[in-house]
Amino acid sequence: MGKLAKTALAALAATVLAVSAWAEHLSVKFNGGDLATGMMYGVYPVDGSEWKKPSGKTQTDYALSGNTKLTFASSAVWALWRSGISGADAVLDAYLDDGSVDDHGTTITVSGLDTTAFAKYSVVIYMATDTTPSVARHFLSPTVNGQNYTSAFGEVAQVGDANWGSRRVYQRPQLGVNCLLVPGLTATEGENTLTISVPVASNRSQGRACISAIQIVSEEAWKRASRTLSKDEEAWSEGWSPAVPDAVTMVSLGVGDTPKTLTIDDAASVLSLAIAGEGKLTFATDGTDGHMLATETTVVGTDVDATAGVASLGTVTIAEGKTLTLGDASLLSLVEGKGTVELKGVGLSDLRYDSLVAQGGTVRVLNADIAGANGAMLYGHFATAGQFVVDNSTRQDSATSNLIALHNTKASLTVKAGSNVELKLRDFGGWSSFAGDVVKLTLEENATATAEDVGNKGCFAGQLVLKDGVLVTGGTSDNYALDFWQSGSEAVPNILVKEGCTATYAGQLWSNATLYIGAEKGATLNVTAKTKQNDYVKVGEGTVVFSGTSDRPAATITTVKAGTVRIAEGGTVGLGAVVVEEKGRLELEGADSIPAIANALSGAGVVAKVGAGTALLTGDLSGFTGEISVQEGALRVPAGKEGKVTAVAEGATLEVILTEAQQKCDYTATPQSGITVTFVKEDGMVISEGASGNTYTAPLNAWSPKVAEADGTYLWGNAGNWSKGEVPAVEDSVRIDLVEDATLTLGADVSVANLSIAGKGKFTIAGARLAVAGQLTVTGVTLAVPDEGVKPFSYLRLTLSQTQGNAKFGIAEFILTEKGEKVSWPLGTTISDNDNGTEPGWTHNEQVNALIDSVYGDSGAAPKPINPKENTAASYTAPGGYVSEKYNKWMVSPTATAIIHLGQKVTADGYTMWSSDGGDRMPKTWTVEVSNDGSTWWPFDAHSGVLGATTWKAYDYAAQFGNRRMKVKTLSLAEGAGFDLAQGMAPIMANAVVGTGATLYLPEGDLAKSVPFLIAPTAGLTFTFANNADGRYVLHDNGTYLVYTPLTPFNLTATVSGNANWTALPWKDAEGNDIPAGIWDNAAFTPDVTLTFTNKATISYTTRTVGNVTISADSKGVGTLSGSTTNTLTAKTLTVDHNALVNAIAPEKVVIAKDVSLTADIGTGAGDTVWTCPIEGEGTLVKRGSRKLTLKGKVTLPTLVNGYGYSSGSGNIVALEQDYTGAIFFSEAVSDAKDANNDGQSSGGGRVEITSGATLTLTEADVDKYDAVFTGAGDLVLPAGAKLSVRSGSETACFNASALTGTLSVVGAVSATVAEPVAGRTLLKCAVPIAEQAALLNVGADWYAKAEADMGYVLAALPTPAEDTGLEGEALRAVRLVAAKRGLIDGFEVTAKTSAGTALSVTPADVLACFTGLPLEASAEDNSVTVRCDFGIADLRPIENGTALLLKAQVHNGNYAEGIQVEVVSPDIELTDVTPINPPTGEVAEAGVRWFRIPYAQDATAPLRLKVKATKATTP
Repeated sequence: MGKLAKTALAALAATVLAVSAWAEHLSVKFNGGDLATGMMYGVYPVDGSEWKKPSGKTQTDYALSGNTKLTFASSAVWALWRSGISGADAVLDAYLDDGSVDDHGTTITVSGLDTTAFAKYSVVIYMATDTTPSVARHFLSPTVNGQNYTSAFGEVAQVGDANWGSRRVYQRPQLGVNCLLVPGLTATEGENTLTISVPVASNRSQGRACISAIQIVSEEAWKRASRTLSKDEEAWSEGWSPAVPDAVTMVSLGVGDTPKTLTIDDAASVLSLAIAGEGKLTFATDGTDGHMLATETTVVGTDVDATAGVASLGTVTIAEGKTLTLGDASLLSLVEGKGTVELKGVGLSDLRYDSLVAQGGTVRVLNADIAGANGAMLYGHFATAGQFVVDNSTRQDSATSNLIALHNTKASLTVKAGSNVELKLRDFGGWSSFAGDVVKLTLEENATATAEDVGNKGCFAGQLVLKDGVLVTGGTSDNYALDFWQSGSEAVPNILVKEGCTATYAGQLWSNATLYIGAEKGATLNVTAKTKQNDYVKVGEGTVVFSGTSDRPAATITTVKAGTVRIAEGGTVGLGAVVVEEKGRLELEGADSIPAIANALSGAGVVAKVGAGTALLTGDLSGFTGEISVQEGALRVPAGKEGKVTAVAEGATLEVILTEAQQKCDYTATPQSGITVTFVKEDGMVISEGASGNTYTAPLNAWSPKVAEADGTYLWGNAGNWSKGEVPAVEDSVRIDLVEDATLTLGADVSVANLSIAGKGKFTIAGARLAVAGQLTVTGVTLAVPDEGVKPFSYLRLTLSQTQGNAKFGIAEFILTEKGEKVSWPLGTTISDNDNGTEPGWTHNEQVNALIDSVYGDSGAAPKPINPKENTAASYTAPGGYVSEKYNKWMVSPTATAIIHLGQKVTADGYTMWSSDGGDRMPKTWTVEVSNDGSTWWPFDAHSGVLGATTWKAYDYAAQFGNRRMKVKTLSLAEGAGFDLAQGMAPIMANAVVGTGATLYLPEGDLAKSVPFLIAPTAGLTFTFANNADGRYVLHDNGTYLVYTPLTPFNLTATVSGNANWTALPWKDAEGNDIPAGIWDNAAFTPDVTLTFTNKATISYTTRTVGNVTISADSKGVGTLSGSTTNTLTAKTLTVDHNALVNAIAPEKVVIAKDVSLTADIGTGAGDTVWTCPIEGEGTLVKRGSRKLTLKGKVTLPTLVNGYGYSSGSGNIVALEQDYTGAIFFSEAVSDAKDANNDGQSSGGGRVEITSGATLTLTEADVDKYDAVFTGAGDLVLPAGAKLSVRSGSETACFNASALTGTLSVVGAVSATVAEPVAGRTLLKCAVPIAEQAALLNVGADWYAKAEADMGYVLAALPTPAEDTGLEGEALRAVRLVAAKRGLIDGFEVTAKTSAGTALSVTPADVLACFTGLPLEASAEDNSVTVRCDFGIADLRPIENGTALLLKAQVHNGNYAEGIQVEVVSPDIELTDVTPINPPTGEVAEAGVRWFRIPYAQDATAPLRLKVKATKATTP
């Protein structure tokens, strides 16, 4: 205890006070509440009736006693679980909050203190809160009369500003815990005010400052409840006599610096006890019954021995570094603080510890013999980072209760050397997360721990720490008390053996998550336990030895990060991949039982065979790059893995396993240099016959060229060529010895177990198919397998694995095709599936027979199913009583297999599948195989993850494999092996390939196509070119090994029926040969490609460069080419012959056919798309997406569609950088019609930017819903005859050139149509001046658009002429437009005159019906329009020597209307044979001019008058 506390305690005299008096204290509880009369509250106990209880967050001059007033201000008030706190705790059930009030914290002022009663006094400040700060001490330092104070547990306050106390789970007041006692204060006549303030808790995780109550207590009152022990031994009753709990019951003992003994010589019952000092206090008893100390709360601030003289200590708070020693845990109800409770001695047989809750401290059980008939135990809950220590104690019975439960977080249990702990409680470690400071169970030297069965798994989320000689025994079943429930880490493993120690884990080792096992340097953990569940990771430099079994396939040593894992006698690593990292080591210790490690190994560590006996290493070693050594005994590996072994010590053995199949063919082991292997069988028996060093030669039936046929070839079926005089059977392994070139012809399909081909020369295999069930070994021979086309087959197997999304497949028909034509099912064809294995009855259409019954698609309303077995009609009973079209199907769940047994052999190179009632029931993943015996199957086609359209239709596929190949399980290419590719080759299909460096023999010239020679999943094989000096040949090795010449022009085609990746398409060359997908991975390969779409489908691609691209389709097909911002298709000319959509494509030129639309999908978001190429053709370019599309090249298309993604801001811009003449459509109705694929998805508006220097001559355009915006510094021209259309009544729909900074020109007559025209509505918005002659736009019959400055063209109604004009149609509109232009009003007059002003005898309507283009003059003064018409004879001359006249009839400044007849008449005579003629020599054709020849034989002296007459219908 500090100096201030000692002084204050020493100054207190010992007196007795029966009851408290108000004159000696002022007790205030804030925020109201109920305190019961007759019950004592506070560390200075005061009856509830004497407490003042002001309410609210602020009070001024609140009366306490006499002239003493209370003033306080806080930010808020708060109540703590008011209904749940009772008794002495209630004084802390509410508080003044610690927020800001006027920029400071809570302030409390008590003025007018009685200077007599409180001449010397102390103040107690009570604090509480509803949150727990993250720091060790929870309350901020208060300021009292200008001085900051802090406190330690059990002590009075000291000067200082450090945090103090602890927020209590149980709110019992205790000194130094949740109440601060500040002594030594004075009240004088001049200074009789007490001030208390606290800071604002701006960061509540760092401390709170909420005041619940204060007590002002006179010095005399405190003296009666405190004493300092000055002698080494004193009695309780000596010098004082504290009262029973209803009186003054706060007792403070000052112990001093030396050990003291306090003998309880009375029935000492107090409410609260605080013990402070530097020495140790020991309670003793005087031996009298009933003389015991009992208290409800105790603060232990020094070491205390309470093994005698104490009946109860209640709630105990122990300061850090201090120890409370007890002989009976029942003396406590709650332990707080970071001190230690020590339970020692014997007599704990019936001890129960259920009510003890330790919060952060230590509980030690010392020298205890824990036993008892009713399950005596020590049982504690730890709320925070506490620990439990079992020291020199044992448990002697089989009680069902647990020794200790480490509930809640960050607690630990230490079992001292030689002690034993039994774990019998489920979840004894609590449910804390495995992070930070975790729960720990530490077993020191030679300690033991036994986890008993508890009826269910006991979850332990902590760390088990083991020292030397420790034994941990797991339960005998899955339901025991030590289940590692959460994953540890490399830094904090679940199990840790300390440096230099050896420990054992027996019984069962059970984990629910990945278990980290650590062994420090020189440490060893022997795991004899049966391993259960999940995975194990080894960390640390030490060793873990597994000698127990694993009965769970998932229980696996997954990773050896460091140190050693040894699999000893009886041990196993379970199943699954194992990683041995660079600092790790996996040891296999062979003994009587052979440990078999079938796991896949990876990593760069060490795998070592140690100890006598044999170990098996049979898993995948391809990912292991470290060292594998045989140090002792034998290591047995399968053939092909011997090369991974890096060292074999003297006296040790590397054994290579040859399977029964492998023993039938030659094998040469390939260990590392200096290692010799021993060949053994699968049962471990050594193979002697045929074994020599690292080579094994099989005693096989050998073929050699002895008996040739007439053509010089040899037949497989000629027994005379076989060493055993008989043709090999299917299960035989055979050998072919070649001394010169030879051709071996297979008359029928052949299957053997293993085949070895050795010798020299070229060996050609012709005829039927060859299958090798095991290994084909080629040594010194060049292999040729000519591609002879598809082979006939008599069985077909369809395996369906995954649908397009439906729970079941629904396939209406399976049709074989050859060269695009249907292959009919032969008579006798039957079908079965994997559900029944036999042919189903032909009575129900949802059985497998639906695949071959010829009912599919549009087969008719009442089709007749055909059973091809007998070619007879079947009679179905179908769902709903009918069979038609798409409801005829094989409906089955994945995985399903159908086998078709054809009545005879057929050939085919493709097939068609018809969906039934939805494409989502079509397969997404499937295989097709063929066979001739129903046993040996050849791949025909296979697809995985195909994205097809979900509609009812046919899906066509070409057979990828065509069943033409030689098939082997393993291909071994030994020294001198080669492939002859000069004449093409049917690729060999192999599951795996060993050996590298085989030679490829190629033709002297370029290949006409790629030559695939090997299909195998083994990547990275290397081959040598025999004739590739100029480097023209390229090898490709992505699953299909092929050779091609990238510089040779290729023209590839692909038919697209469903969504697919570019490389996965069924590519064919110009001759119809299949092109493997892998060929696309070579950057130099740039063929021309033609894509034909049979359905609406999308082709995706990564960055790729090709030649010319042509897109075509049938009537159903619509193609999409889709890349991304980082994946672009670069092409030369993109020719679009059918509707298509593209994105992320960079062509050098685009050609779009007539009536075809190409949609450029440029996406959304930031960034522009730029096409630099010219765009030609007679089709339509559709722009889709809200990003900017810049067209730098020349566009000569008739139509553009500015489609989906309109924004009035920067989005949806088509930028033209060169002149363009044509139509641009914006409105949904017209653009969708032009966009045949409907990919543009026009929103009715858009933006076009005309760059500086470019001119857009707009021949036609329309809008709908939104405006069509024209921007940029280029020029916009509306030529004569241009058509504008506004298809919406929306006021936002118009043509907007207001942002155009170039010129706007309206040239000639421009017509427009506007839906729902309204006067004043803008048709063409622009800010540039408009020439007067172009100020009118024709808008329908009754409207026009007039130019208004700074507005553009605005709609107005045309003025109406007088009713008797007779004008109609275009003539009427022309007159009204002229009237509108000159500002005439309704009712204007219309007259017809010559240019000289002479009135015509015919009406204006007649004139305008006969002539077009006549001048129209409007006069606003007399509100009239005059039609100027000069029509007559413009020229008359004799011709043909005076026998005829030439007459020119002309309408000046106009032209003749369509259908006008012009006649020449005379009032004098009847003219005959007047003939219209072409312009005579020297004259040119003119508008408004017609020439006539008139016979002229009359007397020249007779007068002849002539007239010309224009007539339309009956109107002259």
